[in-house]
Amino acid sequence: MTAAPAGQSADFETVATESGDTAVIPYTSGTTGRPKGAELTHSNVMLNVLTCHKLFGEIEHDVHLITLPLFHSFGQVDQMNAGIASRATLVLLPRFAARSALALMQRHAVTFAWRRTQPLAALRACSAQRLSLT
Repeated sequence: MTAAPAGQSADFETVATESGDTAVIPYTSGTTGRPKGAELTHSNVMLNVLTCHKLFGEIEHDVHLITLPLFHSFGQVDQMNAGIASRATLVLLPRFAARSALALMQRHAVTFAWRRTQPLAALRACSAQRLSLT
């Protein structure tokens, strides 16, 4: 977006925040089955990003395939924010489909994709259809 929507100013005010201030409120049904907001502070989000870097490491010119919804805390914080913080290229797949995921992985030379059941499904589809991974 290069211009403000019609009738809107392109200027905006920033607001100073502290590490304990609310950054996001993702909604979850958690263990109760009833929707509720789960408040994450700026500190929570940054700790999750740093934890991702420790767990998964960083690769120069990393390319992440994001298949989880960005309204979900794992998709937003652990994939999107961690990728942005490590200067990775982010490739978004709006809805997981094995063939699309494999095509994107090949086209963009993806170095990181995370979703436990999806890679297995993609490999099964690849094997069943005799698709090349190279």
